[in-house]
Amino acid sequence: MKTVFIVDDNDTNLMAAKIALEGTYKTYALQSAVKMFDLAEKILPDLILLDIDMPDMDGFKAMEILKENNRLKSIPVIFLTAMNDPDAELHGLEMGAADYIVKPFSKPVLIKRIETQIEVSKSAEESPQSQDTYDNQSANFPKGSYIVLEEKKVPNQFYFIMKGKVSVMTESHVQNKKKLEELGPGDFFGAISAMSGNNQIETAIALTNVETKPVRCDQFNQFAQENPQMVKKMILEFSKKISYFNDLFAGLALKKNNKADTNSLFNIAKYYSDYNQHDYALYVYNKFLEYCPQDFNADEAKRQVERLISSGKKEMKYKELSDSGRIYPKNALFYSEGEPGEEVFFIKSGMVKLFKIVDNREILLAVMTKGDIFGEMAFLENRIHSDSACAYENSEVMVVNRANFETLIKSQPLITSRLAGLFANRLWIINKKISNTQISDPIGRMIDMLFIQMEMKGGNKNERGKFEFDFGLNDLNSMVGLSPFEANIVSNRFIKLNFIEIVQNKIAIKNIGAFLNHAKNYRSTR
Repeated sequence: MKTVFIVDDNDTNLMAAKIALEGTYKTYALQSAVKMFDLAEKILPDLILLDIDMPDMDGFKAMEILKENNRLKSIPVIFLTAMNDPDAELHGLEMGAADYIVKPFSKPVLIKRIETQIEVSKSAEESPQSQDTYDNQSANFPKGSYIVLEEKKVPNQFYFIMKGKVSVMTESHVQNKKKLEELGPGDFFGAISAMSGNNQIETAIALTNVETKPVRCDQFNQFAQENPQMVKKMILEFSKKISYFNDLFAGLALKKNNKADTNSLFNIAKYYSDYNQHDYALYVYNKFLEYCPQDFNADEAKRQVERLISSGKKEMKYKELSDSGRIYPKNALFYSEGEPGEEVFFIKSGMVKLFKIVDNREILLAVMTKGDIFGEMAFLENRIHSDSACAYENSEVMVVNRANFETLIKSQPLITSRLAGLFANRLWIINKKISNTQISDPIGRMIDMLFIQMEMKGGNKNERGKFEFDFGLNDLNSMVGLSPFEANIVSNRFIKLNFIEIVQNKIAIKNIGAFLNHAKNYRSTR
């Protein structure tokens, strides 16, 4: 029988946890961290349940000492505490805690989480792995077992299903509903959080006895080289989900669905013409004529092209480089919404804006920078683009077409790994953006969207305690789907917030603490 230390200065809490684990684990109830260290000299536990708020030595200090002790540092620790504070939870997990559970606890959940962490610890001890060599061993789970849990912890691996069925549950973020998927052999789960390096957003339960192939993130390059078809499927699935969520986000932000097709190129070109973006209009009219030459609007498109050219308007052209490289000048279009996807772009330098035109409004979906990839969704699924891309500044890109993409997947595991990680991160972020649409107050949506953008950049701030964004107020209005009328009203309120300032037309946060408090309050209203 496995051994669990329960450390809490409150006798009632100690007994409650002890009774809950009775018959499942051998437990020791300890009233202080000092007593825990004393007993650990004689008995090495399989897991420690640790309270935070204790006299003499709190749980954080005890955790610090545990991690410095070579004999004790590998013992999984779960904080079991009444401290329902996201900052405390994050701090505990960053210190190396295996989990964080807030009292009062559910007995079945507590037992399951303890079981999971002991199994993970046991697997790590029994199967030492080199970070340079992929371990092709399988992992088996009995029917009814929890394989991954939605929680604050950042996972370090994901799973391909070899045999059996798994139910995967994720938060849909719309009307507080859960989304359920039943997966089988060849499918995978847990990859969005693991590959993006973010908190777990899925719960996976074995519907039958299940055999899986675990893939550790630090071994993914080797896995990609040995299993190109599995990785290709993974990238295709990510791409489909990104496309779906982008359309869902735009529809929720504007309360209107918008599906692109090649015929829509004419209306998009007309939108650009109406707003005096003549170089964009000329590009899109020409694409419309290329793909829809028999459309009833073709004659009008030809007249518009002739009018624009006769008035001296020109398309902004890219410069071709060697080795599949190109340089796009600032504001040049890479492709338009409604145009077939024939290329993938890897950004080597510069910035790229992804956006959609919905109901005569531009919705900013993302700003991509060095190392990012775009255009992949339409390319991988052999369909038209559901968004447009333009150079936010002079940008150099590497271009991949269908002729060399298969070679890339098989021969360039580093790029493939980067591609999967970027897709996973984009999926994690778009889930947060969909949640953003459920905040009723437009100021709240703006603050929450800034928080999302901050999370995307790692949450770093400079030495003055500020955080500066690389976009302005108009871009933020576009991100949350405000109409020009709404933006005019709301922007005046927004710039009066005491933690916001506008520096050279870019948004900056001058008081991180005040900003985070507002962001957390608005997220709790979703």
